[in-house]
Amino acid sequence: MDLKIHMAVRWFSGGNVDHIPATIFAGYPRLIGVHDAVRDHSGVRSWYARS
Repeated sequence: MDLKIHMAVRWFSGGNVDHIPATIFAGYPRLIGVHDAVRDHSGVRSWYARS
């Protein structure tokens, strides 16, 4: 579940969704915390480093 949350937050926060500001989740620190924890996980970092 955490990976799905990470991907959704990453997608919306990237500013690539029409009519939705990239700051949509700025008021949700726990959600951002889950995103950041997944992003900083060594396995996820190595996955992104491959591409």
